[in-house]
Amino acid sequence: MPVQQFSPDDGLWPDYITHLRRVNMARWGVAADGSPLEDMFYFGVVAESCIVGHLSLKRQPILVPDGAGGASALVGAAGRALEEMFVQTFAVEENHRRRGYGRALQMAVLDFTRKNNCYQLRSWSSTADHRANYALKISLGFGAFPALYETPSGAKVGGVYFVKTV
Repeated sequence: MPVQQFSPDDGLWPDYITHLRRVNMARWGVAADGSPLEDMFYFGVVAESCIVGHLSLKRQPILVPDGAGGASALVGAAGRALEEMFVQTFAVEENHRRRGYGRALQMAVLDFTRKNNCYQLRSWSSTADHRANYALKISLGFGAFPALYETPSGAKVGGVYFVKTV
């Protein structure tokens, strides 16, 4: 099943935004007016003439906290700062799950991450109620790192960081 990369120049961009709203992820994936966020890449799967699954990525440096509130870039063996693609949003609509769309999206962005010379693909999935996502990531060889994520408001959310070097 083909995974497509989307941008505002595509005729299906409005459908992409509609899909993000249907799965309650627009606030993390695009600006309030539906425009793309900086350093983001957007992928989707079309079935039955509409977008039924998506994955958005943010390219970012891999930063190591220094313990004093700052951070420095992680540098690889070749002496260059390492970058990653971070999964910002990922969802397949409920009535289209268990058909391979999520796997196809994950495989496509692993390839995209590799082709863009990033060191790794990383994502966060909150709470254990995302068992299908957890199983998918594990089946693709991602490492799992349980953690507490602190929101800007100070709330702590349990979940798992998934990381795969490419």
